[in-house]
Amino acid sequence: MAAKTVSLEDSLLFKNYIDPETLETTCSDKRTTKIFRTLDDDQMNHVREEFYIVDREIDERKRLINAIHKKFSDNIEPELLLEHVTNMIEQSKKLTSSGIKKLVKDKEELSVIIETGKRPSEEMVYLMNNATKMKTAYYDIAGNLIEIRDSTEGDVNIFSK
Repeated sequence: MAAKTVSLEDSLLFKNYIDPETLETTCSDKRTTKIFRTLDDDQMNHVREEFYIVDREIDERKRLINAIHKKFSDNIEPELLLEHVTNMIEQSKKLTSSGIKKLVKDKEELSVIIETGKRPSEEMVYLMNNATKMKTAYYDIAGNLIEIRDSTEGDVNIFSK
């Protein structure tokens, strides 16, 4: 979902930047909400790198799990089985402490970021209302305007430019 374009009328209602101290004292509300920030090329390359690292980790874990399962199906003495499994784990590529379920979840989240070009984050936002025009402006903690919406839209996700 793309960021909403701000009409000329809306842009005249609210400033693009408000000093954070002023914003803190004059805002109509503040809350934590999910903001989807557009990533630049360097950030996208970093996300793609993360994706491939997680993908390789999942493959390595699955390979190791399958090899261990195979060893258990072999009819060998328990002490020898323990030695084989220990060696397999020690000889595998260095694995992170993350479990495979978390890695799969991370991979799915990274995939969505790659597809959309946006990274979600929970951030504090300040709301400024214009009651006569029924508009609400959302500002980040640095004082930058993120989005302007109709006041009737309620609390939904915010997409930055």
